[in-house]
Amino acid sequence: MREGDLGVAFYAVVKGSVQVYQTDSGKEMPLATLHQSDFFGEMALFDNQVRSASVRALEDTECLVLTKWDFAAELNSPDSRVAIAMLPILARRIRALDSKSHTL
Repeated sequence: MREGDLGVAFYAVVKGSVQVYQTDSGKEMPLATLHQSDFFGEMALFDNQVRSASVRALEDTECLVLTKWDFAAELNSPDSRVAIAMLPILARRIRALDSKSHTL
């Protein structure tokens, strides 16, 4: 997944690990390392924007992939628990970014 690409899928790490990073003036800036049970790619699907970061595998990695349309269908399903399960994780990510911005 590359920063600036259109968001067409959501990914859940089943095995392995990935690094999330952004590029600024040609320099890679690591944002997070994700492992089994973590997910990525949701932001571009929520706001219908391009990818805000790139992701690369750090080792042999397997991901569950939901297309944009399957992801939206799952979130809109009356018995879906995906959105509720994602909220505390997204809140932790926002808090972590917020605390980092205060130290800059």
